[in-house]
Amino acid sequence: MSTAPIVLLSYANVNKTTTGGIRRINALLSALGQNVILCQPGEPHPAYESTILPVDLGKRRTGFNPAIFNYLIPSNRRAARKIIEVRRPGVVILTSIWATFALRPGNAIPVVLDSQNVDTVAMRERFGRYHPVTQLVKLQEGRTARGVARLLVCSAVDRDQFINLHGVNPDKIAIVPNGADVSEIVGSGEHQLPGDLKDKLADATVLLYAGSTNYQPNAAAVRFLSNRMMPELERMQVGRFKLILTGGGKKVADTHQAILNAGRLPDDAFKAVMARADICLAPTMSGSGTRLKILEYMAAGKAIVATPKGAEGIDCETDRHIVIAEPNRFVEEVIELAADGTKREQLGVAARELVRGKYDWDTCIKPLWRSVVLEITGQ
Repeated sequence: MSTAPIVLLSYANVNKTTTGGIRRINALLSALGQNVILCQPGEPHPAYESTILPVDLGKRRTGFNPAIFNYLIPSNRRAARKIIEVRRPGVVILTSIWATFALRPGNAIPVVLDSQNVDTVAMRERFGRYHPVTQLVKLQEGRTARGVARLLVCSAVDRDQFINLHGVNPDKIAIVPNGADVSEIVGSGEHQLPGDLKDKLADATVLLYAGSTNYQPNAAAVRFLSNRMMPELERMQVGRFKLILTGGGKKVADTHQAILNAGRLPDDAFKAVMARADICLAPTMSGSGTRLKILEYMAAGKAIVATPKGAEGIDCETDRHIVIAEPNRFVEEVIELAADGTKREQLGVAARELVRGKYDWDTCIKPLWRSVVLEITGQ
């Protein structure tokens, strides 16, 4: 049985969990155990043998995360190639389609791509089918996905898109969903709201949206909430609703009087805010992959209103686990759900049980990840 290490090429520093993508990489690391060498920018990981990339493009955030291009930097490629050549891993795991540039031409070591989304789809929605950026991403994604030994995707939707867009052999694709730490999130009600927020939310029906506006689909969602949903709610039911925005990022819309922008919160504070929320929102209009934040809302037993794109890739049913609404029905569904405490409770219970049975990192997803990756190495 092989005991060769696994080399994982992370495009970002995973020591601080700031995005859904980093949460997924951390869960993958945990699934694979200690026989992993982590390549990442910034600093060594406290629990894993680490190779540090000298340059981190991710320090500057715009409408996308430039850290995904870290392995295009020559010094970063050299650092990754050196550890692969010296340690001869049983498998190399890529966390970005651009990380393949760290591999030497003719690389004979099995490669796995853990795909957090289908980048071509996201670029088409943002720029259009024939935009040069879309075409470049499609070329790189197709070449990478077809060339790896195994392709791990988040959902059946993503699997079908890789097959139809890039001609990937279905036999090499495995679905490893995103997930949530159910046992940890369930206890979120134990945390206390910061005093200033507690006073501002007194007697209000509290709505919650979480997501950094440095990510373009999140910025579009915040514009929808600020420019369309909240003014309409305020017009229909004056003074009833408060919306909390968390996740930080640049300002993308004028702040409505009923919106409280809490910025990026520590875990305990975020859990307290989520526990206080009556309804959690996911008005996603574009993007690819599955939204980890929805799974965390569900694990916390929250009632959720989401667009079809927001709920994409999650095996949930509308009006059973979640309320799915087109943008033109979003306000009406929020008002109806706000008026029905019984339905909110029923949705929350069903959502939590769905995540517990199908999307819990520890019991459902990490064992699957480990079996798919380790079958390649024979470990």
